[in-house]
Amino acid sequence: MSDRITWKRVHPMRVLTARNQLADQGEVVRALADLSPGVADVIAGPPIALKLGFPRDGKTDFELAFPVGEPTTRDGLVAKTLPSLPMFSITHVGPLTGGPKGTNLADTWKRFAEFIGSRSILVGDDPTRFLYHEGLDTVGTGDERFVLEVQYPYHLPMWLDALEAGVAQYAGPEAAARVMAGSEGLAEALDGRLAAEWVQAAVERLDREVPDERERACVLNGCAHHYIVQSGDLLKAAWDEVGGVPLIVEGFVAFDRELSIIAVRAVDGDTAFYPVPENIHEDGIIKVAIAPAPDLDPALQERAEYYATRVMEDLDYVGVLAIELFQVGDRLLANEMAPRVHNSGHWTIEGAETSQFENHVRAVLGLPLGSTGMLGHAAMVNFIGAVPEAGVALRWPDVHLHLYRKEPRPGRKVGHITVRADAPALVRERVAQLRTLDGARP
Repeated sequence: MSDRITWKRVHPMRVLTARNQLADQGEVVRALADLSPGVADVIAGPPIALKLGFPRDGKTDFELAFPVGEPTTRDGLVAKTLPSLPMFSITHVGPLTGGPKGTNLADTWKRFAEFIGSRSILVGDDPTRFLYHEGLDTVGTGDERFVLEVQYPYHLPMWLDALEAGVAQYAGPEAAARVMAGSEGLAEALDGRLAAEWVQAAVERLDREVPDERERACVLNGCAHHYIVQSGDLLKAAWDEVGGVPLIVEGFVAFDRELSIIAVRAVDGDTAFYPVPENIHEDGIIKVAIAPAPDLDPALQERAEYYATRVMEDLDYVGVLAIELFQVGDRLLANEMAPRVHNSGHWTIEGAETSQFENHVRAVLGLPLGSTGMLGHAAMVNFIGAVPEAGVALRWPDVHLHLYRKEPRPGRKVGHITVRADAPALVRERVAQLRTLDGARP
């Protein structure tokens, strides 16, 4: 059977969602059919089942999503926005199970998985999507027939960028040009097979241009994806699935909230710290930073400063350093470290006596550090993929607009806006208003 596999970019999508543990697609369609009447008046596209992680005890976590045109709410459903992503896509037409050999969803999925796995495809870490274009109204009729699109995340543009940068680092720009030959326009093409064939050939060229196995592994590690596993058995299954190649295993953290410490160290060893902000992420991107973090125990501020001090002293670091942290009860777990000024500290431009940018310059020039004291309370709201009209964004007197002069595209930070007020309640109220602007909506 011949399948048409395409590559496409799906756009950001407002959805109402419900999380369920389901055994198979049969349970998925029954759950979608049960929920559909409650959103029939607002649904704006085919219902979607997002497969999250690996099966546990015979069931898999699914997020059932119903696209909506405008922001809306329903009891028992959570409103969110699915991100823009590049996808490999295949369409299944027929039954889920019980049909002739080769016509069932499992057969289509097997062919799709073989296509992905046999061509050196490096896929993304976002959930597989099952879009039910037709057939939910046939559930339970005895004559079930579905038009079902399966979308598999594939971060081809980022993969191409990472591959080119990695080869250039280890073998030089001329070798990178040879490996990347024929990639022009590949990310914009809609032919998934063409993309997969190019990737397979590029990996073969990579073997020739970067013969050292360790260096080649470093190149490909820059393009790697992640698995989320919940047990030792599933970890072994993931290990077997990727063929026993070297992996980095990170612990899964059920954190209370995300914080960060913005620190600065001068040439003479003097240090200063900004109040720890709370950072709100959506789809893996920081959307809001509120400083100081609401109801933060002073002991956690001190502990964050201690951690940053240890890192900066051990590295003899000079300049601004940011450490992203998970708060888990009264513990702080480091998530990521950025040796630079950081997005979660942009509120300091108007919200602190000396911004992180000025203090970074002071530090590297050997000048005395400026005060990191706050001017009241502050917050920052990022603009992702779009920017509002300046006149609309600045209609409030206590906000400050910063645009980066970048070409807007989905998932790209193109600006931010800060707010400063005397009371935290006023900051929260203004943040809620700012999040109605283009590029800042949940």
